[in-house]
Amino acid sequence: MMGLCWTAQAHEGTPHDTLAAGSDQLALEVDEAEAIGSAEVLQKIHANNLAEIDMGQMIMDRGNSEDLRKYGRILVRDHLIMDGMVNIVAKGLGVELDGASVNDDVAGFKESLIEMNEMLAATTSDEEFRAMLRAMAIESHQAALDLLRRAEKGAPDLSLRLLAKTSDPVISRHLQLAKEI
Repeated sequence: MMGLCWTAQAHEGTPHDTLAAGSDQLALEVDEAEAIGSAEVLQKIHANNLAEIDMGQMIMDRGNSEDLRKYGRILVRDHLIMDGMVNIVAKGLGVELDGASVNDDVAGFKESLIEMNEMLAATTSDEEFRAMLRAMAIESHQAALDLLRRAEKGAPDLSLRLLAKTSDPVISRHLQLAKEI
């Protein structure tokens, strides 16, 4: 099982406990690229882009150093661009990104992303914010890369495979930057 989940070293009685406990809700189970449909992949990428944009805004607002604020700007810029591409591909494939067509798995995924951003916003110290951000960003970007690479190899639609291929280097860069936080 591949998982998109944010975990951090658990410290009893802290938001880290909730991160670890919530990771099951955020898990993306993708055993084969073919096992996940184009609509679900696009909806999850869209939800992740929106969450990363929100996170980037939060980092720009709360970041106590220029490196954090720069990372926030990069997240906002890149995920806005990628979400524009997702919308184009979705429109071409007739996929609705939000609304009634979103299945329970995608809805739960979106809910978990919102909860994770709320937990990050609730941190009380700069050190806690930075540590939680780093853990969340590394795991989320690694899982996004796993999903993109599976879609690139096995998605039924050429446009989705191309989207995955062009998004890979951007998300790889985000992952590297997250490791440097």
